[in-house]
Amino acid sequence: MHRRNLIVFLFVALAVAGLATASVASAAEPDSNRPYTGHLLLAQPGARAAAMGGVFCALDDPSAVGLWNPACLAYVTEQNVACVVSSRFESDFVLGAGYTRPGLGLAIFSAGAWDIEAVDEFGNPTGAFLSTGETALVGAGALRLGPASVGASVIGYWNQLADATGQGFTADLGVVYAAGPVRLGAVAKAVVGRISYEDDTVDGFDPYVAFGASADIVENFTLAADFEASGRLKVGGELRLRKVAVRAGSAVRAGQVEMVTAGAGFGIGPVHIDYAVQTHSALASQHSVCASVRF
Repeated sequence: MHRRNLIVFLFVALAVAGLATASVASAAEPDSNRPYTGHLLLAQPGARAAAMGGVFCALDDPSAVGLWNPACLAYVTEQNVACVVSSRFESDFVLGAGYTRPGLGLAIFSAGAWDIEAVDEFGNPTGAFLSTGETALVGAGALRLGPASVGASVIGYWNQLADATGQGFTADLGVVYAAGPVRLGAVAKAVVGRISYEDDTVDGFDPYVAFGASADIVENFTLAADFEASGRLKVGGELRLRKVAVRAGSAVRAGQVEMVTAGAGFGIGPVHIDYAVQTHSALASQHSVCASVRF
């Protein structure tokens, strides 16, 4: 009973902390109005999750290379070395590489974007277009507490813009509760920290809070869903056929479909390849490929 109470307390504490952080950040007035600050930290976490509508709160994914619910590291059963590339081709890209093992993850990410329209201090387009480069170093750990796990990630972040270079640190928190084939998860991303630029301005990280669940409906089929504090619902499924997995999903906000996703993965011995495509209502399609070796 005491352990169950502790798990409930941790889950609720995470939710309160994440929502409070989001409220404070939304009310804050950053000194800088630069676009794309911290965008890399909200990138799709891995090719498996990307193909399943971007769901990741209660879904362990070794190909995610670090940007996921850190509590899911407690359910990783093998060591894994992975690299991932994701791009819309004409506008941006993300490259990542990392190592995961039970309870531990280390990763480095780099991203670039171009043709970003600049805005003034009131949010109005200026007609100018910018480019940016971002880098993140991620260290994550998780601890099992009976049927649950708690995890945290510490992230060092660098942002290279045409007019300034910034750097900062932030952290993610996560909780997962497993009950047989069902998992419940919650994550609060970018709960602390700010980015300081060389011109003495600062920007706050955009916090992200989501709750999710996943379930093995039958032995070879997994269904998962996340609900974000911003009001977006993401749903995805995976059907496993021997060494091949077929995936699909979507994201919906206010009754409107924002994204439809699909992908597949296969393994040959310790080598696994995963692919995902995401079609957006307002953006070009995004393609992700991940290669990993498990041992």
